[in-house]
Amino acid sequence: MQQPIKLNCKELREMIPLEDNIQGKIERINLFSLMDKNNKGNLFLNQIQIGFRDLMNVQDIFDFRQIIINSFEAVRLSRTEKSKLNKNEQYLVFSEFRKFLYYFNQYLKYFEMFDLLDKNSDKAIDFEEFKKGLPLIKKWGIIIFNTKTVFNELDKDKSGLILFQEFCRWAIENNLDINGKNRESEDEDSQ
Repeated sequence: MQQPIKLNCKELREMIPLEDNIQGKIERINLFSLMDKNNKGNLFLNQIQIGFRDLMNVQDIFDFRQIIINSFEAVRLSRTEKSKLNKNEQYLVFSEFRKFLYYFNQYLKYFEMFDLLDKNSDKAIDFEEFKKGLPLIKKWGIIIFNTKTVFNELDKDKSGLILFQEFCRWAIENNLDINGKNRESEDEDSQ
């Protein structure tokens, strides 16, 4: 049985045109246009998935799909009354594309962190993996004093495992950064 191809988050993040300058905008226009094969000026979720798979040569679509969905939903749900589109519209327009790419980049960082903690690659982090990952978590910006309490808080569905969505919520709430500064979490006892 062939091993799945690992998603190289760092390389992919470097390909995302986020720069707030003319060159970055031109690259975003080109990427958007290549994904918008129907020339309608909008992108549905499946067009974005196919676009990233084909244009950026991302083959590990299973892991990748959740990152795209999270990013797509984050943009959609961030729409306000002043937005051209309401939260129910199931597509993105170019004016939202940079925001989508920003979220996409951030979720790639969370996936990279999650993957580093998920030592057995089962798409979940058990308590032992979490505990062994404390030095990494500290490096990403948070010091955990009560490991079991924090683990249980992350494990929202009480399965005994931390899933990617659960990890992302916690990473966002705690502003984790793959190159972060140390902060404290849980003010009591040690692991």
